[in-house]
Parts: sequence; C-alpha cells; structure tokens
Amino acid sequence: MRKIISVISVLMLSGSLYAGSAMAENAVAGDVNGDGICGVADLNLVNDYVLGKIQFSENQCYSADMNGDSRVDSFDLVVMRRKLTVADAVLPVGKYTGVSENGIRHYTFFEGGGNYIDDSTGMGSLFAWEINGNNITVHISSAENTTNDVIEWTDENHFNIVWEDGTVEKFSPNRVEVIDGVTYIDGILIANKSYGLPVNYNPNGLTAETQKAFNEMASDASKDGLCLCVYSGFRSYIYQQQIYNNYVSLYGQVTADTFSARAGHSEHQTGLAIDVNCADDSFDGTPEALWLAENSWKYGFIIRYPKGKQDITGYKYEPWHVRYLGKETAEKVYRSGLTLEEYLGIDSVYK
Repeated sequence: MRKIISVISVLMLSGSLYAGSAMAENAVAGDVNGDGICGVADLNLVNDYVLGKIQFSENQCYSADMNGDSRVDSFDLVVMRRKLTVADAVLPVGKYTGVSENGIRHYTFFEGGGNYIDDSTGMGSLFAWEINGNNITVHISSAENTTNDVIEWTDENHFNIVWEDGTVEKFSPNRVEVIDGVTYIDGILIANKSYGLPVNYNPNGLTAETQKAFNEMASDASKDGLCLCVYSGFRSYIYQQQIYNNYVSLYGQVTADTFSARAGHSEHQTGLAIDVNCADDSFDGTPEALWLAENSWKYGFIIRYPKGKQDITGYKYEPWHVRYLGKETAEKVYRSGLTLEEYLGIDSVYK
C-alpha cells in the first residue's frame, strides 16, 4: 500500500529552465531517484531542488518536469502531489474529528467499522465499512442503511469522505473544542470564514505574548536595517463591523469579502494578528516583506494569507498580515508549506 504525501513547501518560485532532452524509454514521469516509481521520496527531492538546496542532472530535470514546460518549479510540485493518489485506501484506526457543512462529528475507527457522536446533539451511531480502492461503502446501524461514498487522502494524516449526497466531510486527528463560543483545533484558536467569534470576545488589545514576540522580531529586523511596526493590531467586533460595512458600501459585498472579514470572523479580534507596516499591495516585494516571509516563523508568526491560496484561506494574498501561533507551531506550519486551513484540515467558507 502506498499513501500520500509527506508535507512539503510549495513556494511559488521561478524555478529553473533546462534544455529538454528525450526521456529514456519506459522511464516514469516524476521518478527522480530512479527507483521506477513516482513517490514521496521524489516529491521531496523536487521540493529541495525548487528551494535551491540541491542540483539535478539533465535527466532528473526531465523526469521532474511534470507539466512539460521545460522548467522545474512549484507548478510541477502541484502536479506531482495530485499524481500521488492512494493506491489501496484504508481508513485509519483511532479517534478523528469530521467537519462538514452539517457540523462536527467525533469518530472512532477500528478494523472494518467504528462509531461517531454528533457534537451538537450528542447522538451517534455504530457503522461498518467496506473499501475498494478509493470507493467506500458505509453501513450505518444496519446493512439496509447503506451509502456508497469516496475517500480522498489529502496527506498522511488527513482525509475527506465525499458522501453519496455530495457532502464533503473533512477528517483530522485533531480535536475540535468550542469553549464559550470560541473554536480551538488542536489547541489553536481559529477565526476564519467558517469559525467565528462571539461579539463579546475581547482580549483588550494584542495578547502579551503576541506583543512580546513582535517586539523581538522588530528588534532583530532593525539590526538588518529594516523597520517593522504594528500598523493594525487588535480590533473589536464593533470596530471590525464598521470597517467591513465601509468596504461593502465602497466595493460591494462580493469584492469586500475577498480582503475584509465580516464582524466576528476577523483574526484581529483574537489579539493574535498584526498588519505590519501597512495593509495594501505596496508592501509586497519590499525588503521588509521579504524579510517577514523568510523570518517571521522564527518568532512564532506565519504569513496567514499566502499567495495563490485564496480559494483555501478565503482571502487574497496579504504579505503584511501575520498570525501568532507560538514558535513551535509556527515552525511546523512554515516548514509544511501549507496554509493554516490545510495544516488543520479545515475550510474557510461563510455558511
């Protein structure tokens, strides 16, 4: 059995051109290490090549050029990831959380079956399952109550089940907790389009830990001749409502939703998010922006809304917007190359 995918950094780098040569007969596209298959090891090698950590031979470049544009870059990584589908899918053993438009369910999987409990009602059911490749048949409570579904692994720890009625349920080994109306996933406070905050959630400014980490980061940046300052930090529910409504009146709701959060869905309300120096596209490409992208994780921050990820995060690229996670978690997210949504196996969509 071969599962996908080790976590990699998919950075939109320019890559490198090579003089295309003929691939050897019977060669496998993506087989960079010459073991006869396109696998996770090849994915990691291409990732290191795109990041400039290693060099490839001409033949390796040809194998790694998945989209045939005579360039090895992050686009080939995307194609490679899609190719690495599950050969013989299995369900995991253990406790998982499923999140869909219908709510949250807590699952326990074991060989050939399991059970779940609905988070909102406390009701649940036993089920049995049969699997064939990516197709899964689930018998809930009895053989008569059967659905024919599809399982999709998104990485080695997360998977989706596309139920027969079209509902997509996203499974993660992380525990979802809702405390006083605030959602925590694996202990991380989440505020996005799917998970909101109560109107009365108010830390009265940036958290002390966030402010301390930013001060340290700004101090070290200054040693490189750069100036980092807090342009926008904490915003209350009411203040965010005013900002959002103003953007809606200027640009319409559809456009406003691409760059401004509705009240109760802004990370700024958590006291853990900062817009650095400014909040417009003029920041992109500046020495400060480049330094922030390369170094913010060292101080516990991530670039929250990366380029090319709007369909996942729900927001356009914002190189100035950083989110504090703590050094250990920020490093894990940064090195994964994933957005916070991808890392936690959640979505960001207004319901």
